[in-house]
This record gives sequence, C-alpha cells and structure tokens, in this order.
Amino acid sequence: MRVVKTISTLQRLLFTVLFCLPAFGPGSAKAQTSNTCISPLNADFVTKYEIIEAGIYVQTNSAGAVPIGTNNVGFEALIKLATNLDGTASVAILSLPGGQPVSMKQEGGTEFVVSMSTDAFTNIAPVYPDGTYQFTIFDNTVSVTLPDGAALPNPPTLSNFDADQSINARKDYTLSWEPFMTGGKADYIDVTMVSETNGGTVFQSGEFGCPGLLDGSSTSIVIPANTLASNTTYRTTIQFIKVYTLDTNSIPATALLAGTETELSATISTGPVAIKASAPVLANAALLPGVSVRFDFSTTPGLSYTVQFNSNLSNSAGWTGLQTTEATGSVLSFTNGPSSREGFFRVLQR
Repeated sequence: MRVVKTISTLQRLLFTVLFCLPAFGPGSAKAQTSNTCISPLNADFVTKYEIIEAGIYVQTNSAGAVPIGTNNVGFEALIKLATNLDGTASVAILSLPGGQPVSMKQEGGTEFVVSMSTDAFTNIAPVYPDGTYQFTIFDNTVSVTLPDGAALPNPPTLSNFDADQSINARKDYTLSWEPFMTGGKADYIDVTMVSETNGGTVFQSGEFGCPGLLDGSSTSIVIPANTLASNTTYRTTIQFIKVYTLDTNSIPATALLAGTETELSATISTGPVAIKASAPVLANAALLPGVSVRFDFSTTPGLSYTVQFNSNLSNSAGWTGLQTTEATGSVLSFTNGPSSREGFFRVLQR
C-alpha cells in the first residue's frame, strides 16, 4: 500500500496526488510487477502528519511536459490517523507559521485536511508560507517544518516518448526520464502504470523499505519482459518527491512528513507481437495399429497450429479441423484416432 494523500480542491478539479515515502540508499533498476511488500511506514497503525506542496503535468509528445491545466499547483496539510483511531476525533486545528489557527476539514473518520489550488507556485507562500506548522488534535500538538526556500522539483519528462509508444512487450524495456535536478539519495521517485483497458495497476516501483525502490538520482527503470500486454495503452505516472522532513522516531507509531513533489501523467503503448516464423515441417509420420496416424511438426513458440483432415483433395471446402494447439516449444505431435477413412492431413499456422 502507498501513503495516499489528496489535495482536496485539486482532486475535484483535476487530480489526486500521491506522496510516497523516500529511500535512504541507492535506487534500483528493477521494479516489482506485483507489489506484495508493504512499507513499514504505510502500516495501518501509523498516524501521519504531512505538509506537501505539489504540481502536476502531462506529456503528450516528445516536446516535453506541460501543466495539466489551470490550478495545477497545490498545498496540503494532512492528518491521517491510524485506523484504530477511526471516528475518535472530530476537531483538528492547524496553526500556520506565525501562529494563525485554521480549522481542518474532516474527511471520513481518519483524515483532516487544509488545502488550496492555484495556477502558480508563487501564490502559495502568501497564504501558506514556509516554516513550522502545528497540528492540534486530541489536545496534543505536533509540529512539522517545511524549511525556507522549499521549491517544487522540475517536472518529470519521458526521455524517449516516441519509442515509448511502440514497446515490444515480449522483451525487457527501459523506461527513461530526464534527471530529477535537485534529487538525491534521500529523495524519492515513484513510477506506476495502469492499464487503460481495465484500470488495473500492472507495474509499480518499490515503496519505502521494499525491493525496487528508486531514489532521487534514478533516471530509468526496467519493465520486465511480458509484464505488459501487446497492443495495449497504459497510463503512466512518474513522481519526483523532494523530502525535507521525515521523522518516524520522535513520536511512537507516528510519521512526520514535509516535502514537495511534481507528477507527470503520460501514456505508453505496446505494439503488436512480431514473431518470425518458418512454415511447419511434418516429420516422423507413422501408421499405427487400428489405422491410426501419428506425425510430428515443427513450430514457433507463441503461434497457434491447427491440424486438418480432408478425404478428397479435389474438395477445397472439405478440410476439417482436428486439433488446435498454441506452441510453447519447437515441436508438436499429433495422433489421429483409429479410422477406416483414407485421406490427407495438413497443418495451418496462425
């Protein structure tokens, strides 16, 4: 599971922002196609206090990323209570740097949010300046600091956009992006691919504490062969996450997070399967007891083969299918049941 947060106004207008926890160590070039690892900081018993500034972009051609629309930049302060605290609080207050208190909006039984959306990053600071924010809930106060000079990362941009539209799904493919200019080992990059056919997540990079995690210095990730389906389009998101505060030690079962992030939304596509195949060759034919016929024929893995029978070659419409098999190796065998009919066999390759 991921630490998922929503910039409420932006969600209604444009998008949902995901903030995932950072790595402290080298990034990995391989990612998991089925993520069964759960980040230790995503456990249900952890309460999270977050200050996030974010922007979202889209890429539709090789020219690069552009803002997804108006109001594509946002601020969010979030309390996400551990699930065992669901429904135990109804009031939370956010004190801005300088002390001004703001009531947080409750969303469900475990989330309290303050947010805004705008069309320029410079519009955020006059309302929500850099500095120390104080969250008050259950009569307890927790502080999270977004340091002076916090800035949005450069937007992610696919390096080989045109090639990303005709991926050979049967081979490993390296998806590349332009560097995270201020990204380092303590920052984080998240890559997720969702099928536009059924909406399912088919590929994602690793989470904090899990295999396949990418730190802020990474510029590519390998999509293993056969992870993607042929002739399919995938909605791909890449997030650059700049981490300014990550504290999981000061308060038990609590994570304090502050950062900025940019997210790219783009599509990648796979091409049709291109298989070089030779015509099947029949061999080792034998007449068995009971007038059964047996023979082998050469195959190409991934193609389908149908054995047909015709008792009269002059009748072109007389071919009848006897067996259809998808080849996984280089040879298939066929044995016909006992028959008193004389005739002819052929193999069709598809």
